[in-house]
Amino acid sequence: MFMVRREQGRHGEMLAGLAAFAAQSAVAVWHAPLALLYAENGETENALAELDGLTRDGVQAIRRDLTWLFCVASLAAACAACDSRRHAAALYDALLPYDGGTVAEGVFCYFGPVAYYLGMLATTLASHDAAARHLDAALAAARGLGARPFVARILLAQAQALEAGDRADPSRAEGLRRQAAELAESLGMHGVAAAARCNGAPTGQFEGAPTARQSGDTTPAADRVQPERRRATLRREGDVWVIGYEGRTSSMKAIKGFRYLVRLLASPGREFHVLEMAQGTARPAAPAAEGLGPILDGRARGEIRRRLAELREELAEAETDDDEVRASRARAEVESIGDMVAGAVGLGGRDREQGSDAERARAAVTKAVRAAIARIERFDAALADVLTRTIRTGVFCSYEPLDPVPIDWDVDLPDEPGGVLGRS
Repeated sequence: MFMVRREQGRHGEMLAGLAAFAAQSAVAVWHAPLALLYAENGETENALAELDGLTRDGVQAIRRDLTWLFCVASLAAACAACDSRRHAAALYDALLPYDGGTVAEGVFCYFGPVAYYLGMLATTLASHDAAARHLDAALAAARGLGARPFVARILLAQAQALEAGDRADPSRAEGLRRQAAELAESLGMHGVAAAARCNGAPTGQFEGAPTARQSGDTTPAADRVQPERRRATLRREGDVWVIGYEGRTSSMKAIKGFRYLVRLLASPGREFHVLEMAQGTARPAAPAAEGLGPILDGRARGEIRRRLAELREELAEAETDDDEVRASRARAEVESIGDMVAGAVGLGGRDREQGSDAERARAAVTKAVRAAIARIERFDAALADVLTRTIRTGVFCSYEPLDPVPIDWDVDLPDEPGGVLGRS
């Protein structure tokens, strides 16, 4: 619950309980996240007291167990939020050997790229070139994993780094803040969204914005101020597609994925069979050919279950023995098996058929849509993230708008033989 409530900006709900645990134990895994919560909540004096207590004998004195990297990353974020240069150098040196790696809280909770924490510390130390390099790497890593909460945090950290640099770029920083705010808002990250709209706070500092329930607001939902509606366009102009958003436009090479996108965006809430999408007709032109059976048969499923059971035992033993190398190998294999199973089943856990027309169309349409959204991401990361969360692909495809980020789409549906999807 720590991770969820932190992302929601509900720091106040956790501080008292976490402080009570920390008062009964000197273990870093209680005090480091407490320092982080204090810092992000604007309680700088309390945060610095926790930082002083944990680093008095040096960062390397913190016990080296499975929580060490999480603890040091939490302290780094707290240090950046407090703008504490006296702690930043030691924390930076401690984390630098892990650059390119990932921080985890426990076994399963992702806590962002190490480069994100290095970037914030470099900003605090006024090492602006290093900050830019680390944060660019962190953003690529978070996007590659689909870790949208950390994409929002890193975009905000990039804006703060630009504002603090000796070659400040207010225009770019403002654009990054806007992207961070929109993405955070769509994810319910109220504190990050508020910080992205408020210049001047130290890197990583933001007070958790209360929800209506927390603040006691009993105003009927219909009477509350509604989110501002935004306008976006996606139109074909000759050999290119032109996308527009928030007063900006960009031209992109025509690829088939844009045609799939406009068809979905033009009909919010409507489901299209994937063969209808691929053939550009009102319904599949011919019955789908039967497949060759499920991708995973009963025997394969049984072998996967047995292997996962073995990996769980191996992971538990590795953690008991503090064998991080062995534990990492086990986690990596579990993730690999998860990716394989995800490709073999559809919605509701239904088996996907090998070799069927629908399966081939599903794979092709999904790949094309993802390629189109990837191109839009170069234009506006927040808009691409909204599309990723609202465009559903599979045997049935649809566009399901998000209430927190209302966007009115003006799209081009060319009238041509073979339907809107007739040519790429």
